[in-house]
Amino acid sequence: MASVYVITGAPGIGKTTALVRLTKMLKNAGVEVDGFYSVEVKDKGERKGFSFVDIKTGDTVQLASISGDGIRFGRYRVKVKNIDQFVPKVIQRAIEYSKIIILDEIGPMELFSNSFRKAVEDLLKTDKVIIAVVHRSFSHDLMKEVLKSAKAKIEVTESNRDIIPEQLFQMLKSEHIF
Repeated sequence: MASVYVITGAPGIGKTTALVRLTKMLKNAGVEVDGFYSVEVKDKGERKGFSFVDIKTGDTVQLASISGDGIRFGRYRVKVKNIDQFVPKVIQRAIEYSKIIILDEIGPMELFSNSFRKAVEDLLKTDKVIIAVVHRSFSHDLMKEVLKSAKAKIEVTESNRDIIPEQLFQMLKSEHIF
């Protein structure tokens, strides 16, 4: 069973920023880290969508945008085909070659993809360490399963967002993850 560390918090509070900083710290310590994180796509300061970033390669793929095709979620169109092609490949590679796997995020848009759900379910059955950003609503069964299996749940706030990467790094180190 995987060791899961969950990061949650309000939209825009700094969850991804903390996760990216932690990822850099782990890489600098020589730890094999893989997975993906999500970034906002902005144009002239306005959010136009979201993309996934592959931690290992830096490749990006559009997750959702305010235009084009896809399943409507709020003002966005979720690009399920992109999720299907991107996430299972990244997670499978991470399972094979990495000690710590980053998932940002497990949320409503990502869960439109059956391939995403299956890849995360399979990952939870491994002996890997998972650091996952989980949408704060926790309404989907898979999100609840991730939370149930969490060794730690960290809520990012304005007052702690700058210290979260170091705290998680030290927590992983003290638990002999690396």
